[in-house]
Amino acid sequence: MLAALLFLTGSLRLAASAAAPVPSISVDLDGDGTAESVSAGLRRRKLRLEVRSASGKVLAAADAPAPAGSPSVAFTAGSLGSAGSLLEVVASSDAEECRSLWRFQQNVLSRVPLAGGAASSAPDCGAAGGWTYTWDRPSEEAPAEYRRERTRETTDGTHHQVESFRYAGFRLEIDPARSRSEIRGVAIPRWYPARLYRKGALDGLYGRFDLSPLRKGPRLQLLTEPAAGVFAIRIERPYGDWTLPVIARKPGDGPHEILLTVGAETDTPPKLARIALPGESVMPAEVVLTGFGAEIDGSYSPAIRVAAGGLRVYATAEEELALNGLVGRWSGARGEPLIILLASSDPVLLGIGKEQFRVEMEGAPEGSDALLIPRTGPNTAAITLRGPNAFERVPVRCENASAPARRCVAAGPPELVHRIGARMNAR
Repeated sequence: MLAALLFLTGSLRLAASAAAPVPSISVDLDGDGTAESVSAGLRRRKLRLEVRSASGKVLAAADAPAPAGSPSVAFTAGSLGSAGSLLEVVASSDAEECRSLWRFQQNVLSRVPLAGGAASSAPDCGAAGGWTYTWDRPSEEAPAEYRRERTRETTDGTHHQVESFRYAGFRLEIDPARSRSEIRGVAIPRWYPARLYRKGALDGLYGRFDLSPLRKGPRLQLLTEPAAGVFAIRIERPYGDWTLPVIARKPGDGPHEILLTVGAETDTPPKLARIALPGESVMPAEVVLTGFGAEIDGSYSPAIRVAAGGLRVYATAEEELALNGLVGRWSGARGEPLIILLASSDPVLLGIGKEQFRVEMEGAPEGSDALLIPRTGPNTAAITLRGPNAFERVPVRCENASAPARRCVAAGPPELVHRIGARMNAR
């Protein structure tokens, strides 16, 4: 039998009258072996929390979020063992509910934020209902975790979600091992949202020559959004995208393999995605599609480079090209220096002179590999890779700035750019 986790006082409605009952709770908050009492009252339209000693001395006070009017207030506490307890304060009206979490240490009452999961970005107050909240202990020896759970209907089916938070330092952090999200009964993983490409097409990226297979071929994206209840596969093609839900998931043949069934149960042959997920990785190293048709079927991988003794996965091929292929010191056709810097890592932007550029493949003119699109201004250029140490740059004029409808044509002569300090053998 697990130790008791909750210390409840019930729910009392506050009023401006001094004769109104005051909601309170008695619990050892700081782990000194003596229970403190916490009470709540309205003061200047704010919910005032007070922590008192056994003798009635006020040890700490703070204002908690609360809806307008005369809300009802309830307390719960989650045991941290010898470290004391966390305090939950719920102030609610007929239409609105405000929740806050607190830690009492060294005679200071401090808010405890939630980190990770959908709750970390949620406002203090919102519409009542939807989620149920409890304290839950993984074992008798472990501290209590703060848990919230909901089931709702979405356009993709029934979405069931559990988020569990464990206390770490001065905040409650999401516990992935005890959190889960399911859509139509299928568990949604937390995978890194990288694009995957035909494995053979990535050879041109790593060799820095001829990216046309990447530009013209399909791209694969695994859509995994536990908070939104999304688990699907998106296939991106130059003439349009194709998004299919994942309807079944089971272990594959290998020790780190997952087999997904995609689309509809009536599909013949079934559409399958075999996922190779090495170890504890959060990004598949390879995805093999079958049943999608000859144009789509095959093996896909993300853009990967060896970095710092391990493998680094890039969100897109454009990101890998920008960071590893273009950042550096270059020389123009007339010998003038051209320095390309990393101006921003999220999103990835390159700094060239006083301008910032993003790298995109879509819309690049035939024969070129990618576009350098300025953050502001008209100075778009196309680049054609000539190996790791050279590329051609040509100004372009684009009919539509937005991908995938962007269409660009050359608007000037090309310029061959060389990497400074490299032996040249440009193709």
